[in-house]
Amino acid sequence: MKHVTKLSAVAAAILLPAALAGCTSGPADDAQAAPDTGTSNTAAPTFADLTASPANTKDLPADLPDSALDGADIESIRWVGEHEGTDVWLAAPVDGSEFDACILAFPDAQNWTSGCGGGVSGPDQRWYVIVPDGEAPPEGSTALSENVYVQSE
Repeated sequence: MKHVTKLSAVAAAILLPAALAGCTSGPADDAQAAPDTGTSNTAAPTFADLTASPANTKDLPADLPDSALDGADIESIRWVGEHEGTDVWLAAPVDGSEFDACILAFPDAQNWTSGCGGGVSGPDQRWYVIVPDGEAPPEGSTALSENVYVQSE
């Protein structure tokens, strides 16, 4: 029996350090993790179109239904340009929204589209994309403003 006990002790002495090696920390692990405060460390995206003084202004269409801008902060809305007959406005979302920006594409009273998030697909078969400051626009898109790009679908 003593032979088995010695063999077990030798095996344990050899295998235990290898098994515990995964429990040690290395240089990358030495940095202390930030406590989880329930908030993200990344800053919210910004949109120059919404923070700069508007260079051009255009009123919202009178025949636009009230529901067209659900989720958008009406006080922040800015006309950002026109593309082939479609006027486009950008707005900040209402407080508490999970989205960063809202957009309205309006060629006419029957064919408008709006939404909050990354963009909307327009009735003209184009995608109106919202791009935060510092991010790359979609490949093959056309700049309508600093934060809005148009891309054919």
